[in-house]
Amino acid sequence: MEKINIKGSADNLFFGAIVLGIVIGMLCGCSTENSSKAMTSYKDLDGKQLIISVSNASYEEEIKAVVPNAKIRYITNYYDTFIMVSQGLGDGAFVFASFEKAMQQTYPNLYCLMTPIEVPVVAGFSEKAQDLRKKFNAYVATAKKEGFFDSLYVKWIRNYGTSTSAFDFDDLKGENGEFVLGVDVVAPPYEYMVGDSYAGFEMEMLYDFSKRSGLKPKIVRTMYNAVVAGLSTGKFDMGVGAYGYTEERALGMSFSDPFFADSVCFMVSRPEDLQKSKPFVDKFKDSFHKNFIQNSRWKNLLKGLGVTLVITVSSVGLGTLLGLLLYILCGKRKSWDKGISFVFDTFESLPILVVLMIAYYVIFGNSSLGGTMVSIIVFGFVFMLATYNMIKLSVQAVPVGQAEAGLALGYTEYQTLFKIVLPQAAKFFLPVYKGNVIAYLKATAVVGYVAVEDLTKVGDIIRSQTFEAFFPLIAVALLYYILARIIIALLDKVAGGKHDKR
Repeated sequence: MEKINIKGSADNLFFGAIVLGIVIGMLCGCSTENSSKAMTSYKDLDGKQLIISVSNASYEEEIKAVVPNAKIRYITNYYDTFIMVSQGLGDGAFVFASFEKAMQQTYPNLYCLMTPIEVPVVAGFSEKAQDLRKKFNAYVATAKKEGFFDSLYVKWIRNYGTSTSAFDFDDLKGENGEFVLGVDVVAPPYEYMVGDSYAGFEMEMLYDFSKRSGLKPKIVRTMYNAVVAGLSTGKFDMGVGAYGYTEERALGMSFSDPFFADSVCFMVSRPEDLQKSKPFVDKFKDSFHKNFIQNSRWKNLLKGLGVTLVITVSSVGLGTLLGLLLYILCGKRKSWDKGISFVFDTFESLPILVVLMIAYYVIFGNSSLGGTMVSIIVFGFVFMLATYNMIKLSVQAVPVGQAEAGLALGYTEYQTLFKIVLPQAAKFFLPVYKGNVIAYLKATAVVGYVAVEDLTKVGDIIRSQTFEAFFPLIAVALLYYILARIIIALLDKVAGGKHDKR
């Protein structure tokens, strides 16, 4: 009777599901579910659903003052708010008015309803960097008198998309020292990437400040909320990200003097009958080119994949080696087992993201270790505990008589362990180990919070640049899938193909 290749069939089904998802996603993305009447005032959103990123939660009081009955829905990423409104998943999105032109390049069906809310834009500083804050405030006062910020407004906001300027901070000499700058480069027109250089209102401002002051920024690219955490713990000296000043925020962070005042608008979508729609094929081609070909973004995805691979392989290799060593040491010190089990249970109960952020911003807060190395240490340590536990449970599944027989034949304890016990325990250990390796591969998706541009973070950066979700997310998912299948195949080969496959 012919055997059915279940693994191959499952793979075919998976890829078939992805292809079907692409078609359905693209088709669904071509339509919206808006009311038939166009909104003409921000007051039209009163009583409707307003989408806001969690980074703008501090503006809820101001929002309620102008639309008191709006139903506020919070989501994580700022740029996803526009995607949701464009797809009819919300009635409006909270946005600084300066973002309107950047949004409309991707979503011409979106437009702004201006509100009376105006927000001063500032930079953030850690408590230990007050001298830097004073220098920056002096720079702001001088640059304002010279009209420099007015020129930045014209260049980056009023005429967004026309400037080809980009800034390479490596060109700066830093003759008067350096400072650590935290920034999430995903907020055009304030800050974004053009290839490997920086662009935007705030990035040109920082470049000009650095040239005048002789201070060179050591730029750490990380997520918006992670910049705030880095400033509060002193990991970063300064942070920018279109920070709007509020009295509530000022209680927890040291801000500069305002260098710009941005208005708030609610971004809404035109009804379908008022939209000019491209044919599906043209949309598909434009979206593919924008997300992968333009600015060689596919290269960034490959770089992110490489970072993910380095963190996974390094942490798994380190954790496996240390876990085995720990098990051998505990063979002589049985009292250690309870302590290790307690530590294992503790870390198993904590989200890996929380552990990672504590390590980066607190434990190694004053060290020069980068996010990649801290990630390898954290994941390696946690995987060490998991490996120890897997080996212990697998060895316990081997009959005690096997070890006794080895000792009776004259083998030492180590010879018995490595020649008799562990080979038999492998059939219990390897399938679980394989699953843990893949689990840790997927868990590395959180390292973007500690200034690591891994595969997931690169996907987020592309989404922030194109304001499209579909292609970046599908590309990231496919690359994770391919990487996982390669790792599983390698582990199967190492195991001799004799163990249960996933």
